[in-house]
Amino acid sequence: MMFDPRPPLCDDPKVDLHGQFACSADYPHSDKDTVQQLPLPGMIIFVHGVNSDGEWYQAAEQGLCRGLNQRLRRQSEHLVHHGVEGGQLTPVNYGKEITDEGFLNPEMSADNFIIDSGSFSPVIRFRWGYKASGEELQQYGKGIYLNEQDYWGGGPFANGCSALADLWKEGLSADLFLWTTIEHMNPFPERQVFSCPPRPYFVLAAYRLAKLVEALRQEQPDVPVTIVCHSQGTMVAMAAAFLGQNLPAVEGKFPCVADNYVICNSPYSLAQSNFSENWIGSNLRAADGSTGRVTVEARIQTLKNFFEILRQRASLGDVQTDQRVDDWMANEQHGFSAATDRETYGIAGAARGGKKSSYGRVTVYCNPHDVVVSSIAIQGIGWRGLSGGELLATDAGGVYVQRVFAQGFEVGKQGSYHYWLDHWRKPGPGGQDFWFPDQKYASYSIKQGKEASEGAFAAVLTVGLAPVFIVLTMLFKNLTNASRDKDWKIELSAPDLAPPFKPQSLRFGEASDQFDEGYAPAGEARQAGKQREAGDDYFADHEIPRGGLQGEEKRLEAQRLDIARGTADDEARLRYEQRAVLRAQAIREKKSAAGKKVEQEMPRATPSADYMTWRSARVEEMMSSQAGAFATDHSTIMTNPMHAERVLAYDVPVGVCNIKA
Repeated sequence: MMFDPRPPLCDDPKVDLHGQFACSADYPHSDKDTVQQLPLPGMIIFVHGVNSDGEWYQAAEQGLCRGLNQRLRRQSEHLVHHGVEGGQLTPVNYGKEITDEGFLNPEMSADNFIIDSGSFSPVIRFRWGYKASGEELQQYGKGIYLNEQDYWGGGPFANGCSALADLWKEGLSADLFLWTTIEHMNPFPERQVFSCPPRPYFVLAAYRLAKLVEALRQEQPDVPVTIVCHSQGTMVAMAAAFLGQNLPAVEGKFPCVADNYVICNSPYSLAQSNFSENWIGSNLRAADGSTGRVTVEARIQTLKNFFEILRQRASLGDVQTDQRVDDWMANEQHGFSAATDRETYGIAGAARGGKKSSYGRVTVYCNPHDVVVSSIAIQGIGWRGLSGGELLATDAGGVYVQRVFAQGFEVGKQGSYHYWLDHWRKPGPGGQDFWFPDQKYASYSIKQGKEASEGAFAAVLTVGLAPVFIVLTMLFKNLTNASRDKDWKIELSAPDLAPPFKPQSLRFGEASDQFDEGYAPAGEARQAGKQREAGDDYFADHEIPRGGLQGEEKRLEAQRLDIARGTADDEARLRYEQRAVLRAQAIREKKSAAGKKVEQEMPRATPSADYMTWRSARVEEMMSSQAGAFATDHSTIMTNPMHAERVLAYDVPVGVCNIKA
């Protein structure tokens, strides 16, 4: 028998082969039943806003999974094989990101960010933010929130904007006129406003988001992609559509653009004019040399172009057909029908060829009591929605629908919402009592002005001319929040839901029909039941001012204190945010050098007794001044999982996603 002593598959010179053997086997044919997991209905990307790491992500993912299980008939009673194995949607569990002392968790890594694998979720939690360079730390560190790594989720609160073009521009300038700044007039001590760094980090976030959509398309070109975005995250997400449209299409026909957008509490503004924003934006310069606020004509055209990009995504229904979805979603225990589902929860439009679907759709959620995007300098669509005239001007037909989340008003019914006549308090149309609690006016603050002043001369003027400015602000009474005109009414065009329901606020685990919240004292975020000793910075309770209660509670209002109501995680977040405030304040008050890390607020630091005395006084100042802090009602839609379960789960498209979670 002839053979090669060192064949290619055995290249060890110490081994000699003395024989070779080959055989074949013919096994009898048999069938074996195996469980095929039902597919995900698509990929859903969450995008948070400024001053945020996604405080609503967990609640929204929990509610979304529950709602989709009901919609897709994947509840336990619908399935033969329960749980993840059968395709039951289950939210991902993430590790603890912040320590109890308010620092980043040093044990957190890519390996333990997800703490178990027993999940099956369509949600991708997108994160973005701002990290200061050494030069920026020198220039802006005294006024913006930063953690111990000189980073902040979403970047500074004050650096948000109401037009996409501003994402490519300089940051907020806090200067008003001469020596005065926004802080001189700011009546909200819990929302400090200082000059902010340039905004291109927003553009980087938008580009990363577009590249994420591209990566999903490369995995499965026809995967249904939805972006659910909130606050300034809506600006990042809308910009991503324009950037993604300019990336090479996957397989030449699937653009790197999401197929569906759910836009919540957006600051994008179509206000005809806005003196406050124009004044504040005077440092922003366009290519033609003009300065100030982006014109309303440009804003309308931008929104129209965005709608046109999304309109084209209706074509995904040509490949994600009813039959294909039914074949993949088939399950002998239920009768889910793609055609019925799309007819019930989709929208019509010429781009869909006479059929309904949620591909190529933009849904806006607005809250008439959003204290943030109703700011006199913003007036975003997440507060006011789009009027009939604006719907026509932006060519929104067949693409755009909107829902209102308002106290006492049912979500899930088509029709209209009148901002005065449908208001739960029935205020006189066009009057001054739209807001609860009564809104604040710009007021001159010597203390805040001195902190914000650049140099001794500005500080002297701040004090010396205070009587003049105090009188002027009292006379002019400049409101901090806008009110709609007496006839403002918007169309509610999103599909009906069964059954409709009234929205609820959710605070420290307690749901309430009082969707318009009153006060949100910082002290309530402390951990309930935690044993503290006198001298602990978080020991004392503080009196809550009167005026933040409704109905019978208001009539019977007695003295209230900001007693601890939170969890350990709530207090950890409070400490994390207050450390950021203290870092900036320490630089302003010369407790730490500008341009460097505030070593006293680093993990394992041993601050001096002098610093600890100063620190305790500043924490007490924050807690007491914020006992009457207004609830912003800016995240109440997204932080209640019930809303995601009963609304969001029906506003996203259902298709076949073969990308594994």
